Amino acid sequence: MNSKHVLPLLAESFVLLVTQLRAYIDKADIFEIHVDGMKVKGDLAVINATFKKPFIAKTNSLDLMKRAVTANMEYADIPHDFVIDMELKNLLKNKSTKVIRSYHNFDETPLNLEEILDSME
Repeated sequence: MNSKHVLPLLAESFVLLVTQLRAYIDKADIFEIHVDGMKVKGDLAVINATFKKPFIAKTNSLDLMKRAVTANMEYADIPHDFVIDMELKNLLKNKSTKVIRSYHNFDETPLNLEEILDSME
């Protein structure tokens, strides 16, 4: 089986994100960047161009998701209840970013899981 290793990064600033990437760049195949946690946010396109690895942008902010897609992040992790406006739809259509729709419930498997899956399409 050909597996990929994903490393989530929870950096408090853009500088710390760069520091973490330098330290772990050879330790994972894909990096998941939690953009919401960064108090100081830099240009994600710089990360993409500098480190040349696939990145997953994870955020609950519409504005930050648009910035991540504009920066050509490889993947955008969009939560199941995330409201996608027309601008983001158009960006996703015209950029190469792949969408990961996610649903997290750490307490139980919901009885309406099929309904949740349908809503994510």
